[in-house]
Amino acid sequence: MLSPFRTLLAGALLVSGAPLALGQSSTTWKIDPNHSAAGFTVRHMGISNVHGRFGGVSGEIVLDPADLSKSSVKATIDTTTVDTGVTARDTDLKSDHFFDVAKYPTMTFVSKSVTKSADGYTVTGDLTMHGRSAVAEFRSADG
Repeated sequence: MLSPFRTLLAGALLVSGAPLALGQSSTTWKIDPNHSAAGFTVRHMGISNVHGRFGGVSGEIVLDPADLSKSSVKATIDTTTVDTGVTARDTDLKSDHFFDVAKYPTMTFVSKSVTKSADGYTVTGDLTMHGRSAVAEFRSADG
């Protein structure tokens, strides 16, 4: 279930190309939870895709195009805002079968590195969800 962050980070990194054109050093963006969402797609039983979103996204993105080692992403997603458009499925996702939102109301991502390749960015860091952390890597296409 790492997909929710993929859309969040991809969008943020695509926007982050602006400082490159302006010749600025480091730029910081606050992720506004009132105007942000993280979308996801999960393959269901190998025959269909389930699409959904988390509405409560907040955090900060720092990009230093001159020195990507100084760039970072910190994001928090409110798991209580999961919405797949099917109330029964959303209730199940919020239960202790999946997100257990009563005990774990958020998931977080904190980057360890940001690198740029010919075709985009790769952000590697710790994704903490359901009380456990794992290294996650997200890639985005460059604008």
